[in-house]
Amino acid sequence: MTASPSRPAVSRQGWPDDRTMAQAVISGDAGAARARLRILATSDLHACIYPYDYFVDRETHSVGLARAASCIAQLRHGAPNCLLFDNGDFLQGNPLGDFAAKSSAEQGWRHPVVEAMRQLGYDAASLGNHEFDWGLPFLAQALEGAGFPLLCANLQSASTFSPFWAPYVILHRNLALDGGGHAPIRIGVLGLLPPQVTKWNAHHLDGVVVSHDIVATALQVVPRMRAEGADLVIALAHTGIDPSTDGSRQENAALALACVAGIDAIIAGHQHLRLPGKDFAGIAGVDADAGFVHEVPCVMPGFGGSEVGAIDLALTHEGARWTVEAAAARLHPISRRGADGAIPLVQSDQAVLDAAAAAHEGTLAYIRQPIGRTLAPLHSYFSVLKPTRALQLVSEAQLWHARRMIAGGPLDGRPLLCAASLFKAGGRGGPANYTDIPAGPLAIRNVSDLYSYPNELQIVDMSGDELGEWLEMSASIFSTVAADGIVRPLLLHGAAPYNFDVIDGLTYRIDLAMPARYDIDGKLAPGGARRIGALRYMDQKVSPDRHFLVVTNSFRASGGGHFPGLGMDRVVASSHEANRDVLAAYIADRGTVECHERPIWRFAETGGALVDFDTGPGATRHLHEIAGFAPVAQGMTEEGYVRYRMTLP
Repeated sequence: MTASPSRPAVSRQGWPDDRTMAQAVISGDAGAARARLRILATSDLHACIYPYDYFVDRETHSVGLARAASCIAQLRHGAPNCLLFDNGDFLQGNPLGDFAAKSSAEQGWRHPVVEAMRQLGYDAASLGNHEFDWGLPFLAQALEGAGFPLLCANLQSASTFSPFWAPYVILHRNLALDGGGHAPIRIGVLGLLPPQVTKWNAHHLDGVVVSHDIVATALQVVPRMRAEGADLVIALAHTGIDPSTDGSRQENAALALACVAGIDAIIAGHQHLRLPGKDFAGIAGVDADAGFVHEVPCVMPGFGGSEVGAIDLALTHEGARWTVEAAAARLHPISRRGADGAIPLVQSDQAVLDAAAAAHEGTLAYIRQPIGRTLAPLHSYFSVLKPTRALQLVSEAQLWHARRMIAGGPLDGRPLLCAASLFKAGGRGGPANYTDIPAGPLAIRNVSDLYSYPNELQIVDMSGDELGEWLEMSASIFSTVAADGIVRPLLLHGAAPYNFDVIDGLTYRIDLAMPARYDIDGKLAPGGARRIGALRYMDQKVSPDRHFLVVTNSFRASGGGHFPGLGMDRVVASSHEANRDVLAAYIADRGTVECHERPIWRFAETGGALVDFDTGPGATRHLHEIAGFAPVAQGMTEEGYVRYRMTLP
């Protein structure tokens, strides 16, 4: 697909002040009407309203819609024509979102995130995939009374093929003109999300909702919006930018979406990355410095309100329509990184804080509820280097619950394994995105820290051969190494540590001298290489045709994370209880937990390959745990990670 030849060339401006953007719009016919329109956007808020990290129970300066609101106010002040949008994933992601869901049965309940957004005066919002994590009835209740349009074009009812939500809206506004006076404009706003949501949340959506390709949907809907009179079309696209994917049903489809004729601006998201910015430098079709994707202005404003995206459009009205003459894109951060962490650039907006104050106080009381004790620290700094106590606790809890589920039934007595990973292990979440629980009391917040998603526990049936493929996909996050004196990064760029599943009940080795069998998007690599070796169950070699029960979560069971061989047809038992609640119940049942690092997996011998490994600064307190890798500190990365050079045995 290529960009439409009918799309007019848009001048790329540096971030405008009044003088530079005014110059852009007066360069043409002096008789034409001209105006400037500012588009503001947040994305992937994940229930971050207060500048507070509920996982560690302390204030933070790097996220929070309340701080972003002050940034929004400043940007509105400088623009007589301004729109504010959100790009999805706003309901779920931290204990405030969890507390809101648990409180939804209360009389007069209103979702605090939606209330905060209503207070800010959003013009529209699209739905993201995580809006569906608690199912459709909860979502309908949460969005009730929002006061602004909620959009989603590529989901339909499986029975009627009618949309559950408005696919788009056409906003009628009066623009303040540069020369004085006003003129009407019709602004079309389209909502899109990854079609994989029906897979990721199959336990809620299977047989109820069908999803469609992002680009195919836009190709159908954008001409309809134009035919209905839209002068401009803005895509609220809860999707990212990934040059490695092509074809239909792309999860990160913004590159192809920008080629759809008739789209004037794109708000992207889902990846928790930043555009403009170096996150997308060097990608064909992306001007990462200016914030353009195939000539279309585009912003991706980070995560949790960390940035406010802004697109300024210089508009000219000639004849019967408005056209975009010039555009500029920029991100406005709410903090900057200092030597000791984030330094706020704006203060929190009190009205937004007030809108969520009751939920914030309720969340604090909720996360501080004691449930037990741990005799040893639980952390995720080295979760991709070796088995950890933190993951062992999660696995033990899930196996404990699964055994009770199947006791006395037809599945009882079959070999039972557990596949799990630690979600907070760095990656795109940054150097603070690690679990770090000291020995001592455990509270609800610690459980949320260990298991941050509202997935449900499920059991799948897998053959020995399929278990091998599962682990091969898990091992795709690593670089290929060699004992040749060249230092390589341990993890591939863009790899997600939360996709590093460990299967408890088996033992195995990972050979990083071999190429990965799959790429990080789940595509089978040519050559037939394998990294997983010595795969054993109860000290016996796992035969390809022997079947096992594997405890996992609903996201992975349905095929989430591009893992091969999984899907709802493999699920043999569902608990309908959240994995996180299972973990809390297990700790409460035990009172005191003492987890040991069982030797489930290790790296195969490399002969001394050198690798660089980035982890959180808190890892320095636990370096004795990886003494076998001979870690040597290399200093701090630009992003704030601590880098260690290590020798793989």
